Parts: sequence; C-alpha cells; structure tokens
Amino acid sequence: MRWLLAGLLLLSLSGCSNEINEEMLYGTWVMESIDGQNIHTNDFFVIRFNPDGTEMHASPLYEDSVNVRWFHSEDYTYRFLSETKRSIRISGTSPLGIPVDLNLNILKLTRDKLVYFYAEPYFAGVYISDHRPITLRKPKEDYSQAILGTWEYEMEGKKFRMEFPDGKQYNFHVFDGQSWNITPDSPHRYYLYKDFLVGHAVKEWNGIKRNHNHHHDNWHIKIKGEKMYMTAFRGLDNVQLKIIAQRIK
Repeated sequence: MRWLLAGLLLLSLSGCSNEINEEMLYGTWVMESIDGQNIHTNDFFVIRFNPDGTEMHASPLYEDSVNVRWFHSEDYTYRFLSETKRSIRISGTSPLGIPVDLNLNILKLTRDKLVYFYAEPYFAGVYISDHRPITLRKPKEDYSQAILGTWEYEMEGKKFRMEFPDGKQYNFHVFDGQSWNITPDSPHRYYLYKDFLVGHAVKEWNGIKRNHNHHHDNWHIKIKGEKMYMTAFRGLDNVQLKIIAQRIK
C-alpha cells in the first residue's frame, strides 16, 4: 500500500509543473512529523537553506547501538535537480567520514510548511528510498536574545536552573534543599534554532523509558515576558513534558 501511495504521489508531482518559489525555501526548518505521526523530540532534525547554495544540517547522530549525540554542521551544499526546483540534492560528509547525498522531492512548500519525501538517499554506500512524507515547520520567533539570563523551574519535586550567559554555552544548577550547586560537567554546549532548543540530557526524569543513551535533550520553547514554556515528547511511550521556567533576576 505504501508503494501504491508513493506512486500516486509521484504521478501527481509529474502532472504538476508549478515551479516553487526558491526564496520561500531559504531559512531554518524544524522537523514536525513523519507520515503524519509524532515522534519523540530528541529524534527531530533541523535544516537551513542559504541563498548561496550552502546548507546547515543538524540531527541526532547514532555513534553506536547505545549512544546518541547531537550533530551540527554548516558544511553541506544543495542544488536543484529539476526546472521546477521540486527536486533537491543535499551533499556533504557525515561526521563518520561517509559521503552523503540526500535527494528530496518537495510535495508542498508554503511560507511556514515544507513537506517532502526522500528519493534514493545515498548513505553508507547504499541507496535507500523512503516515500513517507516528512513535514517541517519554519519557526516564526527567534529567541536567541530573549533566552539569555537565568531560568528556574521545578520538575518531580526538584528545582533546577539554567544560566545562559551567551549564545553558545549554559550552566546547569541543581538545588539540594539548602543551596544551589552547579553540575560538575557545566558549562554545556547548546544550540538554539530560533524556537528549538538543544541542550544536554537531564537524567533525573522518572518514568521516561529510553532505548538509547541520548546525550542531548531537545525542546520546543516559547518565551512570553518572564516565563519560558518548554515542551517535548520523550521516551518509548512518547510522554509529553511541559515545563514553565521563570526568569531569575
């Protein structure tokens, strides 16, 4: 059935000669769903198309069967493969030194949504087709400046603080009942893709079952005044987490 649907998609594309607006493709895109299904937020990826033909690629990297780390690279390129600009090839090298070519066929492009499927992505020396539609969103807000400062939140009866002194690293503090203690592995590298935050993995959550040892935790954030709203889906059961952090002055 999947291949039948994929064939129908290809036929609809071949019958549609509308050229996409290239400028609408430029900017940052954050993954939203695969085949209409939500997945846990730590497996989301981010891409950015630049007008000069370069591309940023950021995604989870499975180092082995257990450990997963965040990978961010500005060293990818892209080019259009058709006159309608609905077919795109992204090229680069993975952090494992493996050449990567990803062929994207665009199904839908608006100012805030990008829907495509992979046609013969080349990875690790093999071609693999995946015709499940992948939906990405273009963030409307950029919180790179608003996030700077210190934020406090409570989770499972414990208090935590995140201190963002600049746009690259943050310190993580835990309250032991009497005083605040900075974690020994601070500062942590973080990435903020407008409203999508990638930081270190917090291990204190109970009830979150993980198949892999993620060394990062991803969040959708929204900052209103002195409050930061953080949401994510975690674990095998897709548990939804909702946290409200208060800015500390």
